[in-house]
Amino acid sequence: MDVRLRLPAVRKGRFAWTWTEAYLMAAPEKQSPLPANLPPIGLSRIEAAAYIGLSATKFDELVKDGRMPRPKRVDARRIWMRPALEKAFADLPDHGVDAEEGSDRGADDAWSLARL
Repeated sequence: MDVRLRLPAVRKGRFAWTWTEAYLMAAPEKQSPLPANLPPIGLSRIEAAAYIGLSATKFDELVKDGRMPRPKRVDARRIWMRPALEKAFADLPDHGVDAEEGSDRGADDAWSLARL
């Protein structure tokens, strides 16, 4: 079934704000052979994008420019390793910090301006 026909998707009182969320909401719940306390080490493109909180398109851009890792190949499938995604996400620069100098570039939010 075409996901676009089901937008806006709502499941359990939640509205989908991105195409990735809509795709995941529209997809039927699949049973995992893994126990709930053991997350998979490999993620599909859509799952990897959702895991770090991005749309699939933005995730593709980050993979293309090298900010996110390239996938492993298993026959025709592309699979991203969850630990590699976590490391790449942690390596992204923080908001308001110059990546080259490591100094604060005058962040403009109220919390960064507050003094203790």
